[in-house]
Amino acid sequence: MRALCLLLLAGCSLNVSYNGTIYKCGSDGSCPSGYVCQDQVCLPTEPEAPACSGAIAAGGDHSCAVKNDGTVWCWGENRSGQLGVGTVEDSDVPVQVMGVTGAKQVTAGDDFSCALDMTGSVWCWGKNDAGQLGDGTTSDSRTPVKTMTISGATAISTGAGHTCALMGDGTVDCWGYNDDGQLGDNTTDNRGMPMPVMGLSGIKVIAVGNDTSCAVDGGGQLRCWGDGTQGELGQGDTNKSSVPVVVPGLSNIAGVGLGDNFVCAFDTAGAMWCFGNNDEAELGIGTQSDFESTPVRSPLPVKVVEMDGGIYHACAIDDQSAVWCWGDNDDGKLGDGSTSGSTVGRKSLFLDTAHIALGAFHTCALAKDGAIRCTGWDRHGQLGDAHHTSQGAPQAVPQLSGVASVFAGGGQMCARLASGAVDCWGENDEGEVGDGTFTHRDTPTAALGVDAKNGGAGGGDHTCAIDASGSLACWGYNGYGQLGDGTENTRSVPVGVMMPGTVTDVATGDSHTCAVAGGAVLCWGRNYEGQIGTGGTSGPVDPPTAVAGLSGALGVSAGGFFSCAITSAKTAMCWGRNYNGNLGNGSTTESYTPVDVSNLTAIDDLQSRGSHSCALTGGTVWCWGYGAGGQLGDGNGQNSSTPVQATNLTGVAQIAVGWDADCARKSDGTVWCWGDNTFGMVGDGSYETRNAPVQLTTISGAKDLAAGGSHACALLGDGSVTCWGRDNVGQLGDGVKRQLVPVGARMTCP
Repeated sequence: MRALCLLLLAGCSLNVSYNGTIYKCGSDGSCPSGYVCQDQVCLPTEPEAPACSGAIAAGGDHSCAVKNDGTVWCWGENRSGQLGVGTVEDSDVPVQVMGVTGAKQVTAGDDFSCALDMTGSVWCWGKNDAGQLGDGTTSDSRTPVKTMTISGATAISTGAGHTCALMGDGTVDCWGYNDDGQLGDNTTDNRGMPMPVMGLSGIKVIAVGNDTSCAVDGGGQLRCWGDGTQGELGQGDTNKSSVPVVVPGLSNIAGVGLGDNFVCAFDTAGAMWCFGNNDEAELGIGTQSDFESTPVRSPLPVKVVEMDGGIYHACAIDDQSAVWCWGDNDDGKLGDGSTSGSTVGRKSLFLDTAHIALGAFHTCALAKDGAIRCTGWDRHGQLGDAHHTSQGAPQAVPQLSGVASVFAGGGQMCARLASGAVDCWGENDEGEVGDGTFTHRDTPTAALGVDAKNGGAGGGDHTCAIDASGSLACWGYNGYGQLGDGTENTRSVPVGVMMPGTVTDVATGDSHTCAVAGGAVLCWGRNYEGQIGTGGTSGPVDPPTAVAGLSGALGVSAGGFFSCAITSAKTAMCWGRNYNGNLGNGSTTESYTPVDVSNLTAIDDLQSRGSHSCALTGGTVWCWGYGAGGQLGDGNGQNSSTPVQATNLTGVAQIAVGWDADCARKSDGTVWCWGDNTFGMVGDGSYETRNAPVQLTTISGAKDLAAGGSHACALLGDGSVTCWGRDNVGQLGDGVKRQLVPVGARMTCP
């Protein structure tokens, strides 16, 4: 990661906003005012995280805490009522759970939560399709309900869809999902009320993972039950067990923590052993493998006193209150200021930690002073810092007005102003914003010296623009020569492309570029899959090379590893990779020269992204290629090697094709979108995949559209821009980006 100010920090003018900005400490350990040096990184200390909590929990995409007054507060995803506030609206700040008082512990599953009160009773809320609330029903509840038959419990723990309670007499009761035997009652029947785990007594510690449960008895033995298909029972095999089995080879165990499909246990001396799934190095044993079915000792060079796991990552607290994390690190969930994973434990930036809680893709820590800080994926606001790193509904982009058009790349977005100047924002680690830096931009920033009066396009990691005279300039990643400047040097400022004529259209793929100049189609960049159209495959192609047989072309598009063009007859031809039918000719056979797309005529527009394309003809939309995420819009959610019509769309004036989701603007100014919605890029306020177009009811009078990797934007009639989808690198332009360092949950404290 490139620091904003490297050494002479006293000379930097800083506005501390606790937005995750990272600065390197000075050689003497100095930092700007409002920052503290931790492991040679200046971490923001203002505003301070409110400090009044005594327990934390992290679920799939939500988090919870118990305040010192015994109330329970939750934040993040809430589609099943797992925040316990009587609604299904997400919250990016902690909100108080209704009706629970005197709580001493809270725990969170995928879509539900439970709290243990001072009397030993358990209260649960959220999803209940398998009885995970323990109230004898299978009805969801948006407010807490009392779990049946539980009294005198001393601890609780939840997995994906089940919960276990440690009783005062040393026995264990469990309830909820039981398809893998995770309830330990010698059946695989779901249970809507607590059932005793067979053969357990004298238990001191319990911990529950995805579909596996474990307990430590008074003699220091570890016993586990449930799913063992990835070795998570530690038996040397991949068998399941619906009753507890002793994990061999371990003794004097003091504690245990479970992730999605793995287990880590530590002994009284602080040594740790892990077993189970390891395909993302989540065992922290120094290697990456499919799984380990027997315990392997961790090389972590500290004494472990607490451990917890997520889906693909894990963390431990040492006896000095430091946190060590390992495994996958997408979105910074290891909390060390980076996004690089680790096969061994790496010290995080959490300070003076009392407890940790890991969700699916985020990490939270409770400091000894009662403050909560979180890091990682923040799609639903599960970090609790009043931000989202994705938005399922359109959000206005501040600082923008008088915009003439918009265009998008993989992680960047650009707005063309009436003057031809271009403002870009979002991902910029390859210089694709064009402002001369390699720093992600979460608000619009001027690309240097760009004239885009005739339009532009964004690729995977590069951007291009056509000026008023028809000249072309590109900037960003250039490892395959996709900038067309005769080098493979990445550029953070625009460079001219030598073209044989006036450029009328440009398209940018993942790692190649195509343009129409004088009616000819020229392509350059990566050609390993034949996407340049030279009749074969080769290494990078630069300078721009003409594609044979396409004179008089009206337009061009570029997907991940293929290209397409609108012919002079307003039909379509494509070439390159064809695994998913992306060439649209009824086959899945590669073609390194253009082939006709089946059954399309009178094409007005053609766009390609990723592994699919869409064409606009007569006000209707036809798509082909990869469609397993709903990208084709025909309602089927399947691939198609020939064009299929997107349902319920007529009167369309414009299409915007993204990598995972697409949009259309009708002539009446309404916007309709469809496809994968993991990050809210469909824009309908949900995160549900849409196999057919749905209207974005909050948008009217749209004038232009652009769709990128996992985000999209619309230009409105007043010249303003609104965006939706993923915001991890600032691609929505709203001042938000992912947090690579811990941020404070905005708990309401006295």
